[in-house]
Amino acid sequence: MEEKKDKILSRCNVIPIKNIVKYLRDGVITMDELRANGLSSEREDEINKEIVSNENIIWKRAQKSHTPQAYHEYLRIFPDGKYAANCKQALEDLEGSWWDEISIAPTEESLNAYIAIYPDGEHLYDANLLLKDIDWLNTCRINTQEAYLKYRDSFP
Repeated sequence: MEEKKDKILSRCNVIPIKNIVKYLRDGVITMDELRANGLSSEREDEINKEIVSNENIIWKRAQKSHTPQAYHEYLRIFPDGKYAANCKQALEDLEGSWWDEISIAPTEESLNAYIAIYPDGEHLYDANLLLKDIDWLNTCRINTQEAYLKYRDSFP
């Protein structure tokens, strides 16, 4: 990895801008390292323009798909980006509406999906509690004497 990094840094003024931006986004190199290795101010301006262009594209893509995964991807790439506050608000709104749906009739799958997508979510504690009681919830959902007897036998 260090060899690749050294090669990138030594050729920072000739590598295509899109590639440099990808290396920056992936954390292979930093802008400070590029500057320290002779990045020209013109190239830095081009890189910054490409980053802004990418940010706008990724933000529009996140808005269009309107999924937690898309918003998380935007924040992973641009944690302090110009749309970061909007993105965080969209995530909160999605989480709230999704939790409202899940909490009406929780299933093991929906609770596990919530925990996977919102590992620090506002309703994480509740989701884990519901998961612990999923067998009881399923029994109540079936709501037959046979289901209650089966539950009692399984969990004396």
